[in-house]
Amino acid sequence: LQAKYNWILSLDADEILSEEFVANFNKIENLEANTIYRICRLNNYCGKWIKHGRWYPEWRNRIYDRNLAQWNSDLVHEDLELKNTKKNSSTTFVKINGDVFHYSMKSKEEHLEKIEKYASLSAQKLKQKDKKASFVKRYLSPASKFIIDYFFRAGFLDGKLGFQIAKLNAYETFLKYKKLHKLNTIVK
Repeated sequence: LQAKYNWILSLDADEILSEEFVANFNKIENLEANTIYRICRLNNYCGKWIKHGRWYPEWRNRIYDRNLAQWNSDLVHEDLELKNTKKNSSTTFVKINGDVFHYSMKSKEEHLEKIEKYASLSAQKLKQKDKKASFVKRYLSPASKFIIDYFFRAGFLDGKLGFQIAKLNAYETFLKYKKLHKLNTIVK
């Protein structure tokens, strides 16, 4: 890590802080030790803001003291992890109001490319953990993901794109377990 100071604000290249977030962050006089600050991402998908389903609100741990936490090396969707387990019990997580605008995928085709990549990486990660792809995982997990995302998390309120996201998220789950099943059945 090349940062000069201990406190880190981690943003992806396709993210922009909203004025509301910046104003709320600037109200914090002192960043608290043993605290990780959370930001809420608002995703722009195919040119539209997605405000329901699994994609919103999407709270992410992004402001932290580098002595407290670090990014893990997960193959898919790396995340912050605490460095010292003794600090785990005293670590607090604080949400800062205001969105961070995430300009994710511009097209369905781009989404499908990411699905292929992430499904392969997720299958490899599950294989490393010696997980199996049972019938339930391969067929019922995608169906339940769609039902939860589209109906229970109100993805339908985002219209056609909400349906597309829920369907493609379910497809990614199916593809992940299909690839895991294939990895587990390869003769060595």
